[in-house]
Amino acid sequence: MAESGRGVRWKKRTVEESYELSLFRLRQEELLTGHPWTWRYDQSTAWTSLRTLVEVLGNSSGITAISVTCTLADALGRQHGPLSQVVRLTSTPCHFGGRRWWFMCPGPSCQRKVAKLHMPPGRIEYACRHCHGLSYEGRQKHRDGSYESFGRFGLYRRRAEQARSKRQKARWLLRLLEADERTHAYMKAYDARFWKRLDRLKRMDGSSGRSKQTNDAGLDRLGR
Repeated sequence: MAESGRGVRWKKRTVEESYELSLFRLRQEELLTGHPWTWRYDQSTAWTSLRTLVEVLGNSSGITAISVTCTLADALGRQHGPLSQVVRLTSTPCHFGGRRWWFMCPGPSCQRKVAKLHMPPGRIEYACRHCHGLSYEGRQKHRDGSYESFGRFGLYRRRAEQARSKRQKARWLLRLLEADERTHAYMKAYDARFWKRLDRLKRMDGSSGRSKQTNDAGLDRLGR
């Protein structure tokens, strides 16, 4: 659920914490050539494991869709599913020959052409990230309040730690200091906006209180 308050924001589910079905992996397993016709894909996290059975659908003239059967098991060994989906495939020509395959998102009234389908925690069907409302971790880092969430602060720090020469280390440390200065400037501007907004709300509350007292006094005079 969303949380309110300064510095606390609602965090979306991310692509990185979801299970994934990628066309690049299907092409790597040679399913898009019609051989083999079935493929089992096992994925797991700390709490759940997912088994995806992919079956190619089509005829001698070409592949038209895939059938996806998902079985989800939690940490207690309880299984959810299996759930079957049919995902249509389409292709677009490439500039230098050949063609590129796409999933047609099986979500209701979606039908986007995507290269990856996702299954976030708590769901047991594949769809595109738009249907599941997924974001990326890089877009959510600004919500946790850490300095690594601003700009490339975390990247510069890791590069400085991994530098092999003093010159490289000095260059990344300089960029790290610049990123730190920008972070402090952002926090200072954020604090200034926060207190300005708070003062405005206090003034509005005070003026509404005075107007209420004036109206009450006028009603008393009319009553007399």
